[in-house]
Amino acid sequence: MDVASHGGSARIEMSTRIPSDLSGGFLQYVGEVLDIDIRDMRMHWMFRDNRWQLDTAQTGFVSSDGTVDAVGLDTLREVMEIAAANCAGVLADISKQWHSGGAATPPSALPAVPLAPEPPPDPEVIAARAHRIEVWAAENGFGAPVEPTPVAVIRHLDQAGVGRVGYYILEFTDGQCYIGESIDLPGRLKQHRGRYQDIHRIRVRPDTEATRSQQGKRHLRLRERSLIHGAQHAGLLARNINEMATMIGASKHLDQLISPEEQRSWLDAPDVANTNDTTTRPSFPAERLARTAANYRHFRTRSDADQITRIVGDYLRAPGK
Repeated sequence: MDVASHGGSARIEMSTRIPSDLSGGFLQYVGEVLDIDIRDMRMHWMFRDNRWQLDTAQTGFVSSDGTVDAVGLDTLREVMEIAAANCAGVLADISKQWHSGGAATPPSALPAVPLAPEPPPDPEVIAARAHRIEVWAAENGFGAPVEPTPVAVIRHLDQAGVGRVGYYILEFTDGQCYIGESIDLPGRLKQHRGRYQDIHRIRVRPDTEATRSQQGKRHLRLRERSLIHGAQHAGLLARNINEMATMIGASKHLDQLISPEEQRSWLDAPDVANTNDTTTRPSFPAERLARTAANYRHFRTRSDADQITRIVGDYLRAPGK
């Protein structure tokens, strides 16, 4: 943080640097979720008219030459929210069934116990899933399926004269799907084609309101969240990670820290697992401990500190949490 004042005016510049030891794969994952290029961030505030005001032109991602690519405070906040949620996700002991098997799938922004990959489904199963997608897509304003190529999507959108901003559903050959949003639907599809080799077709739902809004990206993400929750309640098998009550596949970031066997042991009996844990406490630099101690002392000044400590302790010890 850099603070300066001159001639009765003041400014605060806050910079957030991407840790050098953070994996490129994780940055790519967060970037794909948000459809942006994750870089170092900067926020610039000016004290004008007796109040602090955000300098939007100097708030965004920092380019290699030091200039700022303005993206707005909401985007920076969402980068930090999604990164934090996937760095320190909470496991939820919810239904282990497939969504299409009638599992309870309450809306959630928390990562959860992932579902194991399934064997190749029978043709009738795939057909039933595709029909469910078709019905749900029609109910939620998506158009007819389009060939999953950027050229075909561009041609489809240009013919409709609706721009290239909106939402999409990827349909895969096994009857699963992926729901997303983008300010550039053809470009986003190109990214997905580099990751998924089994895309069968795509449906799009343009959003001209987002094009006109000053907070278009936030507008899109809020509606994307609602669509993902709705798809879960309708029993679709979505490959999304964020906003999913139950993920499909491996929880790769947590599995790198804690083995699946340890996770299951802790979920079955967290109090026993914690008591039997003989892992050596990690050592931290003195300056980090000092910062943590200061935070803890500040926390203890709260009138409800003891109650919060008790609730967190009960949660960590409770089976099934």
